Amino acid sequence: MQLTPQELRAWHNDPTTHKIVQFMLDLRQQRMEQWAQGGIADENNKQTIGFCLALEEITELTHEKIAFFYGVEIDDEKEEDDQ
Repeated sequence: MQLTPQELRAWHNDPTTHKIVQFMLDLRQQRMEQWAQGGIADENNKQTIGFCLALEEITELTHEKIAFFYGVEIDDEKEEDDQ
């Protein structure tokens, strides 16, 4: 999969993306607060922790993380020029 820094920036800057990311951040915060207050009791809290970590990973998505996952080298000079 190829995703350019420009494509990811366009996705990040889209108003709908902002709303979805804010929803995920709010949901993560709510789950963490519920868990801290004892309102969530799953198997060793693994599901809640995993859910919160997944939301964090999605909301902090970067071009570097995507490239690393797919084993793609990033041309730092080209990426700097594109910004």
